[in-house]
Amino acid sequence: MFLISNNGCNQAPKQETLNRGTAYLDKGMYDEAINEFTKAIQMDPKNIYAYESRGFAYTMKDSFDEAINDHTKVIEINPRYADAYYGRGLVYGMKGNFDQALTDCNKAIEINPKNANAYDSRGVVYRMKGDFDQAIYDHTKAIEINPKYVDAYWSRGLAYAKKNIRFCLVITKAMRKQRFCQKEN
Repeated sequence: MFLISNNGCNQAPKQETLNRGTAYLDKGMYDEAINEFTKAIQMDPKNIYAYESRGFAYTMKDSFDEAINDHTKVIEINPRYADAYYGRGLVYGMKGNFDQALTDCNKAIEINPKNANAYDSRGVVYRMKGDFDQAIYDHTKAIEINPKYVDAYWSRGLAYAKKNIRFCLVITKAMRKQRFCQKEN
């Protein structure tokens, strides 16, 4: 874990608060985690880790607007922090705002072209939009960057399945139409 702070004095209480927040987050105790990260932010209003972690906790509670606000705050503090764009893009995607999700994932990739999470997240958005070829490309790129990224393999499999199901539906419809035309003759 890292702590970003402009104030080098008395880091121990902030670190303890962040550690408690992280422990609550790991246990799925999101309200408690949010409280601890809020305390850490009050101690250090420029602490990127606290905002990012609180944003994740809000996401897990489906409090998407609060999560977006926290990721946006991280971007205000450090506009070159790629994970904040990826995190916010993920939340936008969960809200169904796919265009904004793609914009944020693209920005994360622009800042850090080796961000497997951003490629995987962008692939999920493309899959949800029905662009299965682009989804498969992005999931494959995430796997190339991190061959141990299990979620990317799973996501790519879903994209292939969705693509094949749509293909099968088109073929089935064509075959039914052909049979119907043959019966008329």
